[in-house]
Amino acid sequence: MNKFHDRGYKKLFSHPRMVEDLLKAFVKVDFVQDIDFSTLSRTHSTFITKEFKQREADIIWQVHFRDKPAYIYILIEFQSSNDNFMALRMLTYILLFYQDLLKNKTDEIKTLPPVFPILLHSGLDKWNAPEEISELIDTPPRGMNPFIPSFRYYKISENQLNRRELDKLDNLVAKLFSLEMSSLTEMAEVATELLKMLKNNVPRELQKDFGLWIRNIFSIR
Repeated sequence: MNKFHDRGYKKLFSHPRMVEDLLKAFVKVDFVQDIDFSTLSRTHSTFITKEFKQREADIIWQVHFRDKPAYIYILIEFQSSNDNFMALRMLTYILLFYQDLLKNKTDEIKTLPPVFPILLHSGLDKWNAPEEISELIDTPPRGMNPFIPSFRYYKISENQLNRRELDKLDNLVAKLFSLEMSSLTEMAEVATELLKMLKNNVPRELQKDFGLWIRNIFSIR
C-alpha cells in the first residue's frame, strides 16, 4: 500500500497542473500569488550520498516569481508512524540540494535561490512531529539562541483537512484528497466528479495517470 501511494503520488505530482492546484488551494502563504505557474519545470537532482539517499517520492520543481527563480520541494509521506526528525531530514535534503546546485552551475552564484519545503502526508494517523527544527534542539545556554538553526517545513496532512471544504473546491488535488477520504459508498460519486473535471483542459498524460490511480484505488478498497 505504501509503495503504491508513493509511486502514484509521485506520478501525479510530476505534472505541473497538480503542483499548481496544490499550491493555489493548500498553501496559504503570500508568495503563491506571485508565482508564474507557466514557468514550472521539474528539477532532477543528481546527488546521492551514503548517509542520505534520495527517496523515490521526493520531487523538486523550479518556478519563477517576480522574475526570480525559486524551488518547491515536495516530500510525500505515506506511513502510520510520525518521523519525529522530519524537520532535520528535510533541512539536510535542502542543504545537499544547494551543494549540488553550486557544484553543477557554470555561472558564478552569489546567492542561493529560496526553497519552499512541503510535507504532503497521506497516512492514516495524525501528523504531530515538530515542524520547526529548533523544537528538536535542547534549550541552549544563555546567549546561544541567535546561533541555533532556524528552519521549518509546510505541512499538508490529508487527514486533517475538512472533507466538506474539499468538495467545494474546483481543484484536481482537492478531488484527489476527497477520493482518498471517501468511504466505499462515496467513492463512485467522487470519482465521477473527478473524471468530469479531467475532461476540461487537462493534459492527456495527466488524464491517463489519474485514470490509473482511480482504478488502483477501487481495486485496493
